[in-house]
Amino acid sequence: MPDYHLVAANLIEEDGRYLLVQEGKEHVIGKWNVPGGSIEEKEEAKKAAVREAKEEAGVEVEIQDLTGVFFDKSDYLDGTVVIIVFNSSISETDFSLQPQSDEEILDAEFYTKEEIRELDIRTPFVIDAIENLEEGETAEPKAVKDYR
Repeated sequence: MPDYHLVAANLIEEDGRYLLVQEGKEHVIGKWNVPGGSIEEKEEAKKAAVREAKEEAGVEVEIQDLTGVFFDKSDYLDGTVVIIVFNSSISETDFSLQPQSDEEILDAEFYTKEEIRELDIRTPFVIDAIENLEEGETAEPKAVKDYR
């Protein structure tokens, strides 16, 4: 039976640019990704996404809708990663990007889709999520139901 690892992530767009964080963990050091991470035991996916945006980029977010659910193979975890990506907006009017876990996250910046294509991104779902959002292929956040 395959092992699955659940991740909640945020696609955050501001003025045509998307927030990415630069990974600092040894197995992915320097790669760029959307703010996100593991869903903890007994944690709801939407709450995990909000928590991860704060931890990785230092911003408070509000979930707008579901941008996609993506599957990726992880050699590091020896299994499949299921990534639930939410279209989120920064809920603060005055914010600065301040990653709170400097060992795991090296930097946080906004980039256009074209700039992102040139970056060393961790997984291809980042571009797919952006294209889903741009094409209006999203679902209400209640599409992700938590039964806890």
